[in-house]
Amino acid sequence: MKIERLPIWGPFLLNPMNDFNLSPLIFVIGRPRSGTNFIRSILNLHPMVWISGEPGLWIKGRGKGLIDLTAHLVPFDSEYKIQQLFQILGSGKINGKFWTYKKLDLVQLREAFEDSGRQYSDLHWLALSQRGKANQKTIFGEKTPHNLYHLEELSAWYPNAKFLHIIRDPRAVFFSEIHRQDFPHHRLKKPNPFRDLGIFLYVLADWNRNIRYHKKYLKDFPESYLIVRYSELYKNMKETTKHICSFLGIDYDAAMNDPPRRGSSFEKDHDPFDGWRKEIPWIYKFLFDLFLQRKIRKYS
Repeated sequence: MKIERLPIWGPFLLNPMNDFNLSPLIFVIGRPRSGTNFIRSILNLHPMVWISGEPGLWIKGRGKGLIDLTAHLVPFDSEYKIQQLFQILGSGKINGKFWTYKKLDLVQLREAFEDSGRQYSDLHWLALSQRGKANQKTIFGEKTPHNLYHLEELSAWYPNAKFLHIIRDPRAVFFSEIHRQDFPHHRLKKPNPFRDLGIFLYVLADWNRNIRYHKKYLKDFPESYLIVRYSELYKNMKETTKHICSFLGIDYDAAMNDPPRRGSSFEKDHDPFDGWRKEIPWIYKFLFDLFLQRKIRKYS
């Protein structure tokens, strides 16, 4: 199906002081280990686009998200509350490094926030804007897998936002979870005779939930939501990237077809697309086929 090219960027680029709640943002979403970093690296090769890392607005089950840690200060209607807010931003308590990154000037951000509507959406947009401009880009957004579960809130904050939901074969996700190297002390890595079975059930339920959200968003946000299949992006990068650019209303740039080649997250596998097939235990391949065969064929 051909996607109509939407001229959403023009007014914003011509008028940088445009109301930011009407300005577009790009959100990369999807369950972890599905290729969200991969699509981010492709988009960041565009001469006008910068997709930042995770600001940590909501952190599932950890209580270390921006909103969890600062909700008691809302509304931000006094100098004291704003001071407390920015102390938390600079303290490192928020999960991730977004708010303590050297290219984010919290002094400048505070001044801009004080002159804004002083909502979370103001703070978030201003921070992403500053990160984008620091990288000499004029179109910006963020990559946070967990935002999949907050699309309604983000759509209310930013009516013109665009959401790219990447979905990957659950068998590859499962294998990546088992062999994840970036978080060796992750809760799923704790020695346990039932660990692999627990990860299987976790991925099975979470992947199914992703599909349910996909169906909902496809119906509720047809103009602002796009599913991206990891297999299509990896095998047909140029055409899939052109499709993504058309959806976003930006011109395709040939540089996007050569993203940085990073090592796989797999311990033994160096093929990020289907190297898992040689290593996954046969019993789990059988179980995924048993429970998800039709969905795997349709969505992966």
